[in-house]
Amino acid sequence: MKRLTSGLKNAVAFGAVGPAIGVVIYGLWGWALSQDDGPASLLGILWLLPFGYILAGIPAVITGFVIGLVVGPDRPGLYVGGSGLVGGLTAGGVAFLDAAAPSVSEGVVNLTLIGALAGFGVAGARLLFRRLRSRRMANAVA
Repeated sequence: MKRLTSGLKNAVAFGAVGPAIGVVIYGLWGWALSQDDGPASLLGILWLLPFGYILAGIPAVITGFVIGLVVGPDRPGLYVGGSGLVGGLTAGGVAFLDAAAPSVSEGVVNLTLIGALAGFGVAGARLLFRRLRSRRMANAVA
């Protein structure tokens, strides 16, 4: 029952934050590649957010649920590494479902990389907030 609860908590956290992290990574990557755009073009990331949740919501929830079932946040190295691995596999799987004959040029590698980085980011943020919350509770008790 503890694993199922951990999986559900992770699914909620990854579903809420994962697509936003992926969109920010994708937006910054695109901005860095386009050398002519100024800093104001970074606002373009905002209009990508709804599309991020449409395209990456389900892979993010799957990633959180699977990693919560397999490894809990009490093992930080495996948790972050596994989140990146599962995030990359599920996001790359979207590209396989999208096209009949996927190739590198069709974005499989890009989606896999973005999913992996988003998985790392969400797992790292979850561990950071968990550590901050435990410190706050320890200070409240003391």
